[in-house]
Formats: sequence, structure tokens, C-alpha cells
Amino acid sequence: MHGYADDGFVVPDDEGSDFEFADPDELDEEAAKFVRETHQAVHDFDKWNPEDKQGKAIKKFVETMDYKATIQTDNVRVAKGKETIRTSRPPVKKRKRDD
Repeated sequence: MHGYADDGFVVPDDEGSDFEFADPDELDEEAAKFVRETHQAVHDFDKWNPEDKQGKAIKKFVETMDYKATIQTDNVRVAKGKETIRTSRPPVKKRKRDD
């Protein structure tokens, strides 16, 4: 397993479940808050326009990783007959009970 201890925490890609966005409506309050904040941070990252060289390099690195992960996720989903999803566009919505 590429140097990881076989403790059940790290699983091979072919044994894991397909990527799906976490739904805060299905979680307890603390977990739902974390999911909403994380999904919002992903959207905020897209609006971030760094002006310094280091910030631009960091943003480019993250965008490249996202691009590669999206291709990998889409390939797995399409092979199983599922539609593609944009992993960098998580849903941002209020909890149903907050409406």
C-alpha cells in the first residue's frame, strides 16, 4: 500500500466508494457546519486573485491538483455509468431546517 500501514485508514482506490459531495442535511449540526464552511471555502478560492508570485504559484498548484483529481473522479464515475461532477463546485446551500 505504498508505505502506509495496513490499519484500515488508507484504502486502495479500487476499494473505496465513489466521490460524492457531503450533504449537510444528513449530518449532525457540528459536521453540517464544517461541510457548509468547507464548501463555501472552495467557492471563495475561485474568487481569490493573488497578486504576489508565491500566491499565484499556490493557486496554480491547487488548480492543477483539482484538475487531475476531477479527471480521475470522472473516469471512475463514467465507467460505472454515472454522470460527471465538478469536484471544485460543491453545492452551497442552507440547511433545510434553517429556511
